[in-house]
Amino acid sequence: MIPEEAKKFEEKNLKYAKIIQESMMAKREDMDKKIKELNLAPTPKEMVYEESSLKLYRYTPVKEKLHDTPLLIIPSLILRYYIMDLIKGHSLIENLVENGIDTYLLDWGIPGDEHGHLTFDYYIDTFMRRSVRKVSRLTGKKKINMLGQCLGGTLACVYTSLYEEQINKLVCLTTPVDFQDAGILALWTKKENMNIDKVVQSLGNTIPADFIHSCFQFLDVKATVERYKKLYNNVLDDNFLFYYKALDQWINDKIPFPAQVFKKFIGELYQENLLAKGEFKINGKVADLKNITCPVLNIVAEFDHVFPEKSAKAINSLAGGPVDYHVISAGHVTLVALFPQREETFRLINTFLT
Repeated sequence: MIPEEAKKFEEKNLKYAKIIQESMMAKREDMDKKIKELNLAPTPKEMVYEESSLKLYRYTPVKEKLHDTPLLIIPSLILRYYIMDLIKGHSLIENLVENGIDTYLLDWGIPGDEHGHLTFDYYIDTFMRRSVRKVSRLTGKKKINMLGQCLGGTLACVYTSLYEEQINKLVCLTTPVDFQDAGILALWTKKENMNIDKVVQSLGNTIPADFIHSCFQFLDVKATVERYKKLYNNVLDDNFLFYYKALDQWINDKIPFPAQVFKKFIGELYQENLLAKGEFKINGKVADLKNITCPVLNIVAEFDHVFPEKSAKAINSLAGGPVDYHVISAGHVTLVALFPQREETFRLINTFLT
C-alpha cells in the first residue's frame, strides 16, 4: 500500500502540473468559452453601440433612481476589461451599478490584421468621441464622468484634455502620464533599445499579444515566482483555485495591438514623453493636460510593478484643475481585485462620483 502522505503528494503534483499546462497552452479561440465556464464578467449588460472591434456596453441598472451623471469606463488597451468585473461579489463594476451609477464601458475587443491601419488618433477622435456622444444621447446629459484604467486612463486623460467641455469628472486608476518615470518598461523601450519602425515593419498590421506580454513576468520576478509557489502550496484548496483560475484566465486573455497605435504609443509617449511635456498631438491638436480643469480622482498603487507611482503621480501637477490623490498599499492588479485593498478603491471612486 502507498502511504496516504505519498498519495496526497502525488495528487498535489499532478494537479499542479495540469493547471500550469492548461494555463500555458491556453488559446485565443478558447477564451470566451472559459469566461463562460468560470462565470467571469458576471454583471448583466447590453451592447448599445458597435464599430469595428469596439463594443460599447451599458450595465443593467438595479436601482430605480440613478445618480445624475453617467460613467463611461475606458479599460486598458493590452488586457481585457473584465479585471474590473472579474467575479460576482468582487467586482468594481458591480459595485458601481449597485450604488446607482449609470455605468457604460468601452470594450476595445480583439483587433485583427484588418484593423492594422487604425491609428492612436482614430482611437481618441473617433472611437472614444463616438462612444461619449452615444452615452450623452442615451442619457440626455451634456457632460459625463469618465474612468480610465491603466493605459485606458492615459487615453482618458488625452481625451479630457481635448474635450474637457464633455467631461464632468475624471477618475485615473493606475494611470501612467509621465513615461520617463515608467519603470522597467521605459528602460526596455528606449530608442537605443527598441527601433519602433523596425518592430512594426517586422511584425505587420498587428503587434502579437505574446510580443507585448512576454516581458511582463520579468517586471517583478519575485512576484512571479511567489505566484506559482502559492499555487503549489494551495493547489488542493478548491476555494483558492476558484480565485486563482479566474485571475489566471484574465492574465492569459491577451490581446494584440494595432501596429499604428503601438508605433505612436511607444514612439511618442515612451520614447519622447510628449504627453508630460505638453507636446502630444491628436490630429494636429495639442493634448495639453493643463486643459483638464474638471475634478480628478487619481488612485495609485504603492507597489505597482507595471507603472510606478511616480509615473501616475504626474497628473497631480500637470492637470489644470483640482486632483484628489490617493496611494493604496496594493499592486497594479490587486488594487481592484484583492480583498481588502479593493474595498478602499471602490469606496474612493463611489464617494468621488456621487
